Amino acid sequence: MIKGTNWITFNPKECKINSCDGEYEQVSILMFCKQCGNVVPFYYYCEKNHLIRLERKEKDALTSWKVKCITCNKEGIDPFRFPCKHKDRGGNVICNKEPTKFKPLTIKEGGIYTPVVTTCIDIPPTESVELEDLEYLLLGLHLGKFEKISKKIGSNVNLSRVESFLRTYKDQNIKNMMFTTDPMFSGLPPEEKETEWKKKWFIDIIEREIKNLKNIYNEGNLEGLNDYFAIKGAFSDGETDIMPYDRYIESINDATRKKMLKASYGSFKQKFGIENVTYISKINLISSCVGLIYGINKFYEPGFVSHFNPIWVDDRKKEKMISYSYPFETEGILIEFDRMKVCNWLIDNGILVGVKKPTIESEATGILLKIDSNTAEYTALKTLIHTLSHTLINRSSLYTGLDSDSCSELLFVNNAAILIYATSNINIGGFAFVFEHSLMDWFREIKLEISECTFDPTCIFEKGACFSCLYLPEYVCSEFNKDLDRDVFMGSRRYSTPYW
Repeated sequence: MIKGTNWITFNPKECKINSCDGEYEQVSILMFCKQCGNVVPFYYYCEKNHLIRLERKEKDALTSWKVKCITCNKEGIDPFRFPCKHKDRGGNVICNKEPTKFKPLTIKEGGIYTPVVTTCIDIPPTESVELEDLEYLLLGLHLGKFEKISKKIGSNVNLSRVESFLRTYKDQNIKNMMFTTDPMFSGLPPEEKETEWKKKWFIDIIEREIKNLKNIYNEGNLEGLNDYFAIKGAFSDGETDIMPYDRYIESINDATRKKMLKASYGSFKQKFGIENVTYISKINLISSCVGLIYGINKFYEPGFVSHFNPIWVDDRKKEKMISYSYPFETEGILIEFDRMKVCNWLIDNGILVGVKKPTIESEATGILLKIDSNTAEYTALKTLIHTLSHTLINRSSLYTGLDSDSCSELLFVNNAAILIYATSNINIGGFAFVFEHSLMDWFREIKLEISECTFDPTCIFEKGACFSCLYLPEYVCSEFNKDLDRDVFMGSRRYSTPYW
């Protein structure tokens, strides 16, 4: 072992033992415990600390590797014989299992430590809205639950308008002034004043609708709703950064091209089961590395549980965790599925049971928002949108100028929507180009790509996804390539009715 600064003068071509004319060769092997996730250097030595020599009959066949002690002249020592005692570097016990033999882990296999990165939308603060009620307030806006307020004020109600109502209602100075100057409140008892004050700012309607939504929808189902509405512009003052494709068509001056795109877009949406496509020119994201997966992440094996470790401030004490966050601004395209068609697809496949087919979009929206995670219907819905996301990212270099390594995704499962965005703010412009000039070309021949894989029929019979067709690098895919299956669009094996 080289200590201190001796590595500066170390010559790998010359053995440090004077009587030896050999040279050093680096061995790209670590030792990994599948039981507790420990990763340690590859040690091989004689019990008496004598000089040893690693003998490799075949470099790539680790089972043929043996160790020979030069002093004891003992041969055939198993270099992988040392067991893991399931303790970390601080001597703390990681698990209570019996000592297990380490397994060799080749560095060339790819992930010794795989970072786990989560990406979310950078949402501006809403000081006048209780944080616990924000999801339900956004849901109410999404479902049109505040139409009564819209009729009374004569304009649409958005989050900014609701926030102004709440801010004014909670302002004690305005309240005291109105109670003393406004004839509407003069002569009323304190309780009636409070009631009328609520009505004036529509707080009674807001509170009633939020209460009803809490009774209907599980809070866990609304996870990620803030991100979805932030993308849709609920937190912005204007909509200059957001361009739905139908509005883009209306902005075209060429009457012939506008008419042609209208017809093409209508048939495009029907063909692919898409409700709308929106280009967002300014998306504020925060990517955070929250921990590492130790050893190989065999996400493709059924029931595989990876060894995840958070990033500790002190790896020995394990008292405080940290994350490394990077905010950046980028662009992307939001693709929203036809929610009525999605509901019908789930019902036709017998996945969503006991639910009638929706007749209007708001019914379909409500059905999808009620789907609990860790259920068969949630997995099927996630597989549907995730599969399309990967297919489009794989085709991105053809039309956006961005290769798949420069893209990433956010899945809004209960909203049946996906956001595909550029991971670098240096490459801005690729999605703007494809949105304005080749959106439908991006989807062209996508059915052919989904229907074929180099490893068919094995791929489609087993999982419908593999390294040859749908898998993306781990830093691109937000879900480690889980919940992917081409059969959602083919209907040949695991789904009786295809989405297309």
